[in-house]
Amino acid sequence: MQVNVKETEKITSMPPSMLVSATYDNITRTAVLKFYEPISQKLILWNDETGHKPYCYSRLAPDELDFSTRKRRYFRNQISKET
Repeated sequence: MQVNVKETEKITSMPPSMLVSATYDNITRTAVLKFYEPISQKLILWNDETGHKPYCYSRLAPDELDFSTRKRRYFRNQISKET
């Protein structure tokens, strides 16, 4: 689900808070962490600005991963043709 969040001030520090979730923003291509700050009872969204690159681990050999990528592209193209 995509939610539009109006512009907010940039956070430079934050009181002790609890991590609620972590997700990936396809638009900004960054990780987004959601924290709950119990005293103010507010949710705080933090976009990663460290330049971190997404990664994953696989038991497949690199040449098998290439096949998987081509297969995923094929299915993505098929779905876009149907819509």
